[in-house]
Amino acid sequence: MRNLLRAVLICIALVAMIPATWIAIYAAQRALGYFPGGHFPTIAQYAAEQGDVRLCRRIIGLPWPTVGGPSTADARLSCIHDYASLTHDPSACELLMPSEYGWSCLGVAREKGEICSINYGKDVSWWIESPYDDPQKATFEECKHGQEKTQKGKDCCHILLLSSEPGINDCSRFEGDTPYMDLCLSQLAMKQKEQNLCAGITDGNARSICGIRLKYM
Repeated sequence: MRNLLRAVLICIALVAMIPATWIAIYAAQRALGYFPGGHFPTIAQYAAEQGDVRLCRRIIGLPWPTVGGPSTADARLSCIHDYASLTHDPSACELLMPSEYGWSCLGVAREKGEICSINYGKDVSWWIESPYDDPQKATFEECKHGQEKTQKGKDCCHILLLSSEPGINDCSRFEGDTPYMDLCLSQLAMKQKEQNLCAGITDGNARSICGIRLKYM
């Protein structure tokens, strides 16, 4: 009977030690700079404040069993994506390339919206005053046959055609107009797979995105 009681007490002690061990491991992981079970939007904000996307890689799983929630890998990816959105740092997106998540990351890392929204081979949209207004739109065929009459429409049509048509490779019409020139050079670089064209983009953020896109095409 005494031996049975001793065995029961030992079992109870061992069971009680399990949570204590988990807590000790958790504390050690935090002391080493890891984020066990880190809430990735919060970690992304912290990483952005520190200017160090590598902090997202320090998200790890909790030392105790859990049910549901994102995996450690997904939490890290989401953290990097959020970091790029917060900092507009396209270089962070290279940690996600090449993947759909990486291409999406480049989109949220952009500081400014592009002056024309290109839907390759189909249509192009632009805004008269504000992106909050309803956009104007021209189809590829309307652009090809010169049916767009406004100057913004003509310029956006030229970039749409340049992105797809083999015989249209000239951005000189946009000399002195930085937003259009930057977009034109970016589209031409993608089309010709020519990294040097990205170097001509004035906006640093757009230039970086152009280079990364080409690198992983």
